Amino acid sequence: MKKKATIITVHNSENCGSFLQAYAMQFILQKNGFDTAFLYRSTKGTSHDGFACLKSIINFLIHFNIRAAIDRLNQWRCYESVQKKYFKEIREDEEYAKSTDIFILGSDTIWNFEEPYFFATAKRLLGIPFKGKRIITYAASVGNTSKTRFEEVVADNGGLSHIQKFLVRDTHTKEVLNDSVNIEAEIVCDPTLLMRAEDYDSLRIGKTINEPYLLIYFFGKIPDDVVHTIKDFAFENKLKIVSLMSRRDWCDIFVPSSPSNMISWYDNASVVVTNTFHGCAFSLLFQKPFAVYDEGKNKVKELLETYNEDYRLFKESYEMPKLLNKSCICMNVINDKAKESIEMLRSCLLQ
Repeated sequence: MKKKATIITVHNSENCGSFLQAYAMQFILQKNGFDTAFLYRSTKGTSHDGFACLKSIINFLIHFNIRAAIDRLNQWRCYESVQKKYFKEIREDEEYAKSTDIFILGSDTIWNFEEPYFFATAKRLLGIPFKGKRIITYAASVGNTSKTRFEEVVADNGGLSHIQKFLVRDTHTKEVLNDSVNIEAEIVCDPTLLMRAEDYDSLRIGKTINEPYLLIYFFGKIPDDVVHTIKDFAFENKLKIVSLMSRRDWCDIFVPSSPSNMISWYDNASVVVTNTFHGCAFSLLFQKPFAVYDEGKNKVKELLETYNEDYRLFKESYEMPKLLNKSCICMNVINDKAKESIEMLRSCLLQ
């Protein structure tokens, strides 16, 4: 009989990165002989809140924005579909949870206790309901949480002595654990980088386009000067401009947000422009020339430094074209880091 692993993370957010890190965590555990499940997480108050989605759709319709209403509905339905297809959810009181051999907290910014949602659900994200069981963390992150805030939340929940091993995603989290609660942690790869590009094949759906294209995976508004540079670069290199996740009227093609879309469109992209952690991670994994708009995100900078690609950060738009023309991405470093992290995880799983 297979051993059981229960993952506690934000697997059912409407965010490609959150879904894919959960998918990858499950993949690695199953590859190591475990049956897997995710601890149930209510979507109320999250990005996948069905009631909030309905309110948004109604608001769009009231303002005769039919296109936005359809986009919002399609996004919700897509995430609902892939979550149900790929993730088994269990509740704390179910037999699966009671007979689970190991609980894994993470990955992602599950300890970002500066945010109301994570603060309100701190007990489950710290594994408090499962004291007495084997519990580890994998690629957990505190996000922007301060040492003082983290220490307060941990103290309010009775400490972290019930967690046997701390494997974290970034230096800030490692320092917070060490300085606030005197716990030594080791840094590991984000789960998405433990897999190879071909390991994501089962997620691919549909077609992209036959023409070369520049892919944009960018949270928030893109500065006007960067927009102009993207358009000029695409024109000069005969590339279509594809926006993944956000509809941008100046782009040639809009692709709705979904994990399957992300994999398919990343795989066939000629170059990528992004400002996100997982935008960088998948550019590395699929070995795409890419440029990263520098917004001072430590997790993005640290990821790029880890793989010797921090030169891809740019603040001035004129710097972007030379980065998109630079294609030497070393898979050896990625493979070595992944192997090291998997060995750390395996040592925890085998105990």
